[in-house]
Amino acid sequence: MKTIYLILVFFGLIVLAVGLIVGIFYAKRNINYSLMYKSMVIETIKETVKESCIKEK
Repeated sequence: MKTIYLILVFFGLIVLAVGLIVGIFYAKRNINYSLMYKSMVIETIKETVKESCIKEK
C-alpha cells in the first residue's frame, strides 16, 4: 500500500514539474497568463497541503 502511495506522489511531482516548465514557457509570451498561472499553482498547493493535513489527523 505504501509503495502505491509513493508512486502516486512521485508521479504527481513529475506532472507538477512538467506543468511548471510549460507555465514558464507560456509566461515568456504572456505576462497576464503567467500571473494567473502562478495564483492557480499556489491555490492548488494550498488545497493539497490542507487535504494532506486533514488526512494526517
